[in-house]
Amino acid sequence: MGKTDVVTFKRSNGDGLNYVKMSNIDELMPSVQQDAENLSLADVLWFCGKILGTSVGGWHGFMHTLSENMSYEKTYVRYLPFIDMPPTNLNCINTVLHLAKQQTQELNQKTTFVTFDQPLFVKAMDIVKSSSALNDVVIRLGGFHLLMSFLGSIGYFMTGSGLKEALSLVYAPNSLEQMFGGHSYARALRAHFLMQEALGQILFENLDDDSERDEIENLLKNHSNSECTPEMIDSSVTLRGISEKMKNMVSRHELYGPTANLWCQYFQMITIVRNFIRAERSGNWSLYLMSVKNMIPYFHSAGHLHYAKSAHLYMQEMLKLPNVMKEDEYEKLHSSTSLSADPINFGAVAGQILSLSKQ
Repeated sequence: MGKTDVVTFKRSNGDGLNYVKMSNIDELMPSVQQDAENLSLADVLWFCGKILGTSVGGWHGFMHTLSENMSYEKTYVRYLPFIDMPPTNLNCINTVLHLAKQQTQELNQKTTFVTFDQPLFVKAMDIVKSSSALNDVVIRLGGFHLLMSFLGSIGYFMTGSGLKEALSLVYAPNSLEQMFGGHSYARALRAHFLMQEALGQILFENLDDDSERDEIENLLKNHSNSECTPEMIDSSVTLRGISEKMKNMVSRHELYGPTANLWCQYFQMITIVRNFIRAERSGNWSLYLMSVKNMIPYFHSAGHLHYAKSAHLYMQEMLKLPNVMKEDEYEKLHSSTSLSADPINFGAVAGQILSLSKQ
């Protein structure tokens, strides 16, 4: 059994987070950004398949097939020495950080990444900002619980909208309470994706154009044969044109009144969820950052202030990485934001994979 000594936490560099200033994220964002509130071209193709009545299956399976030929490295999960202390204890967190740094140094890697969920993320950030010995340690905010909190924010916004009544035709009342609170993750995700699909059928019912149908059907046929690649989709002029039409349709429906505006906002919130999952699973770093950034205003509005503040702090720390990391390490980060199974699984985020590995 592994064994490690407890490293007592002593402040040596000021008062940690008390000296951290919150920055304007918009000023730190790179000039080239990816839009996380609008459908990707792959999503547009999937919606087109639904509208045309093609058998494209569910979103997870569609993205899974699309990514089958993508290159990836299978992640190896192993366990480190057990620390028999309360996880909220600062000495426990400090020991974990030093142990992680030691493991990183053995791999000849300069920067150490350690992921914590929100309650421990704040304490870990405080320790790192207080200790000069941990300057090369970067704290990441756990994506699974971040997404659960965002799903809870969606439930808060949609209370009284009729969404719960519509979903009650499929789910039991007690399950809906859990789902609207951000729990019962798998059920909540399934329900929101089904509702967005139904909403998309209404928003884009007049989208069909005979001049575009042939190329869409050809792409869908290639996809069903596992011959469609992300590059083919991204280079499709037809899909880009349809994407613009979809954006215009959503914008036009927003003007129909407060109720229509709320449901269009709901459509955009679920799109953020899709893009966040895709970014985590495919290693798209810029889309990942944009998705987290787009979640922050909703956290504030829904009263999820702990996640609002932690996500803001996390974002500004991540956006500073190009200035503190070696160029080659930062380039590797762009393709290693996810834990990859064999093959890439679009039905789970990294936190779930770690949880499942413990069972």
